Amino acid sequence: MLYDKLIKDTNLKVHPPKSISDQIYESVKEAILTNELEPREQLVESKLAQTFGASRTPIREAIQKLELEGLVERFPQGGVRVVPLTKTTLKEVFGIRMILEAYAAELACDKITKKELNELKKISDIAEKLMTPSESFSKDTIRELWKLNTIFHETILKSTGNAQLIKILALQRQLVLRFRILSLHDENVRIKAWEDHKLMIYYLEQKEKELKKALAKLHVGNAATSALKLLSAAVP
Repeated sequence: MLYDKLIKDTNLKVHPPKSISDQIYESVKEAILTNELEPREQLVESKLAQTFGASRTPIREAIQKLELEGLVERFPQGGVRVVPLTKTTLKEVFGIRMILEAYAAELACDKITKKELNELKKISDIAEKLMTPSESFSKDTIRELWKLNTIFHETILKSTGNAQLIKILALQRQLVLRFRILSLHDENVRIKAWEDHKLMIYYLEQKEKELKKALAKLHVGNAATSALKLLSAAVP
């Protein structure tokens, strides 16, 4: 897949799972993040065990990890469900992210390396190929763009070299990923997002701090507006 090529090109390593519970955790986690497992959907241990051909023990270990990451929650009377997405949470998360992304943009203008800029360009090139033709879009294509989008922003964040900023944004990562894929279902948002990314690369190369900061805020705001619209349609 193109994503696998990207990983190879950018020297980003994907470590194989170390146990059955890790494999189940990663699989269920991605299903939650991409909304294949919908908010409020119940996770039944027996069905998961049957699906993965595993015993209850690794299923429970995987669910415990997902619970610690805030992706699933337990009912007082028993049972586990996918944590619902709310409009309030979306507004709070993106409000904070708008400020922090602008700060990250400012730092990145000073510290980003030529190698990291080249990585961003490769990501953008692969995304552009996926974007055309738009009529052939599928869930798999949206998922690939979602992964590329995530790597793009995390490459910029990593370039800041600010360990505390990276830690703070990591706390919101799972929620941002869930909301991000919502926004990518909107074709206009997809197109605008990657146009923004090209401009971000240019501003980073030119060390245009104020323009990059302003674009970062606008970019996050557009994603939030789109995700909120789709979320409002799904959850009145």
